[in-house]
Amino acid sequence: FDGVQWTKSASVTAPPARARHAMAYDSVRRRVVLFGGHGEDGNARSDTWEFDGQQWTRVISATAPPARYQHAMAFDVGRGKVVLFAGYDADGAPLNDTWEFDGTNWTARAIASPPPARGDHAMAYDSQRNNIVLFGGYHSAGVQNDTWVLDASGWTLRSPSTKPSARGD
Repeated sequence: FDGVQWTKSASVTAPPARARHAMAYDSVRRRVVLFGGHGEDGNARSDTWEFDGQQWTRVISATAPPARYQHAMAFDVGRGKVVLFAGYDADGAPLNDTWEFDGTNWTARAIASPPPARGDHAMAYDSQRNNIVLFGGYHSAGVQNDTWVLDASGWTLRSPSTKPSARGD
């Protein structure tokens, strides 16, 4: 998409068809990173793909997040990493793990107090505050309207006096 119209990519390879995946734009390496989702067979996927504007390439890393769907990803510009949080595993159980992708490998990030397990949430990078903001989604307590921020030190729950109503999807 050039801002006006779509043009079909001439890429010889492409990710298999899927739904409920997540993508983030790595502005340092100038690539779209795609991870996971549901395949046409209904199974959760655990593959990573990158698109450079011309070609899709599958990325094989030494470690990777477990298969999942309905997770969220955002690119942390300050640290130069794609961050993935939560979603549902292959059996439909909600997750609350945090993973980071540096363009070569995925690394599980150990965090003492992560947000509760969830899926169907949203994440975005806040360039003014140099952190990732997570909002909403579904977890065992139902649809949420909680706000979390992630920076180099970990996840922190924020409690703004005014916030959007609970939502997911």
